[in-house]
Amino acid sequence: MIQILVRETMIEIAGKDKARIEMIPVAVFSDHSELLQYCEKKGFQKNGNGLESEFYREMDLRQMKEQVRSYFKIEQPFKLHERFVIFEQELK
Repeated sequence: MIQILVRETMIEIAGKDKARIEMIPVAVFSDHSELLQYCEKKGFQKNGNGLESEFYREMDLRQMKEQVRSYFKIEQPFKLHERFVIFEQELK
């Protein structure tokens, strides 16, 4: 069994629901404690317990926001949300 730390980026456009625009694997671990050590070393803030944990980081998303605005041609106000989630996969 491996655990995959995945970065999920979501967009929230004024008056609309949140939508996922990106989901990228960041790191793979064979042990949950290694994953927690990695996140702690990176300065991520933890929310939740065990495999239900989510991690956040303090980061200025302005540059990414401008790239998203340009790529999707968005004119109305919007917010970007980033979180790191854990996926578990069994190896055969």
